[in-house]
Amino acid sequence: MLLTTLELTAATTQLQGATLQYSAMPAAYPPVDAFHFRADTMRPLFQYAYECAHSGRLWTAFRHTESEGGAALRSTTDAPKVPCPADDPLIGYFASR
Repeated sequence: MLLTTLELTAATTQLQGATLQYSAMPAAYPPVDAFHFRADTMRPLFQYAYECAHSGRLWTAFRHTESEGGAALRSTTDAPKVPCPADDPLIGYFASR
């Protein structure tokens, strides 16, 4: 998703009185072929997303850069080998405007 599309979507949700939260695959996650929907291909990705969601670190809130100091919610559980989207600084960078 382009940053301008993300910003437009965030502005629209804000006008509607909602907040935008999004998730993306961190660059550290092993590449996944987007057209292979076989269970053995997708199961590790879904397990990764489940573990991040269960620990509260799947979604990143789209926020203004001056708000909250850019801090994302963190969990006290052990982190997986690949950081969850909420822990990835690059994804957090795109979530601030």
